[in-house]
Amino acid sequence: MRGPGPASAEGRPAARDVELQHLDAPREAPAAPPARPSAVRGRALYDERCASCHGGRGEGTDRGKAIGRRESRQERSPIEVLQILAAGKGQPASAGTIAHAQPSGATRVARSHNRYGRGWSAQDRWDVVAFVWSLGTSSDRIAIGERLYLSNCAACHGERGAGDGPGGKYQPKKPADFTDARRMLAGTGALYTAKIRRGGMGTGMPYWGSIFTEEELAALVDYVWTFSLGGPP
Repeated sequence: MRGPGPASAEGRPAARDVELQHLDAPREAPAAPPARPSAVRGRALYDERCASCHGGRGEGTDRGKAIGRRESRQERSPIEVLQILAAGKGQPASAGTIAHAQPSGATRVARSHNRYGRGWSAQDRWDVVAFVWSLGTSSDRIAIGERLYLSNCAACHGERGAGDGPGGKYQPKKPADFTDARRMLAGTGALYTAKIRRGGMGTGMPYWGSIFTEEELAALVDYVWTFSLGGPP
């Protein structure tokens, strides 16, 4: 059922995120995509407006920081990135609706990005967010995550991630719906990694921390993102 690699937890990094108090706190993004985002469309927009500073693959340049590594967005939610692109367009940051507080200086950074997104629709911005999220993964990692998901999660969460798997009927709490954009896009990769590692307290979700390797957890979270952000181009 699980992928290659030892099941032992020895040598893994400390999971400080598991102990965060907000792990099970309600969260809801103040905005959601009009339609499912497309990293393919987002790539063309990114190339036009963003690549000159951040690099074609988000590797960074002397004009802009690197944003392509998975680690660079682990502590930031998609809605926060959307708000950076939409600053000044009726999308102010709202710390009360986001799982993690905005990093210091986020408002200043958001304002400096506003001119690059002028003329973009809400869907355009979400497409760019989807492309930025795709930079830190690959088709191979998504494939590993899909296999792990179908073998271990789909029975309860459903093959399409809608929380409607047959096994969910017998759980004390309805499984999470990964297609719920307002809920999912307010969370972060660190949050979802921690929740899978720890399991669902009182929900019937197993503790996966001693079963999946860190690489498998990363692949699984990357695949779960595709239900609300689409897949890589």
